[in-house]
Parts: sequence; structure tokens; C-alpha cells
Amino acid sequence: VAPLAEHPACGEVRGGVGLAAAVDLSSELLADPHAAHVFYEAVREAGVIVRGQATGVAIGPPLTITPAQLTEIADAVRAGLDAVLLAPGVAHAA
Repeated sequence: VAPLAEHPACGEVRGGVGLAAAVDLSSELLADPHAAHVFYEAVREAGVIVRGQATGVAIGPPLTITPAQLTEIADAVRAGLDAVLLAPGVAHAA
């Protein structure tokens, strides 16, 4: 998910222990109290289970994950970031 840091809706991508990661929205988008929930719901709609956080989502895949499944996660998170930019009523980054 590290390349997603370049997405205009992304504020930060953090890595943790093992494959754990978190993707936060930009500060401009977080000015809207609904943005993180829109992000979370869009990632779930794309078929990936994540943990919602106040600023974005946390990802904790199993260590037995395949490269194709990692790509699926990254694609779903990208879809979530895109959805936030397109969501009506969410303050958008310039």
C-alpha cells in the first residue's frame, strides 16, 4: 500500500509489525467529520475487511496472504480513497 501515499486523498501510509499497515486521509479531507467513515465503507464495499480509525483505516492481513491478495487490498484501499474524493458533501482537497 506504500505507493498509495501519492494519492491526492492520502495523508499518510504507515507500516507496522509484519504486514500491518494504516492509511490515513489528508488533513483537508479530515476536516469533514464523515470522510473517514466514507473511506472505511468504500474499502469494505470493494471487498476488503479493514478496521476503521478516526483518520483512516488499519489493515492487518494474515501472514499467509498471497501476492494477488495483497494487490486486492491495495486496489480496494485505492477505491476507497477515490470514493472519498467523489463523495458528495465531503470537503475536498484542492
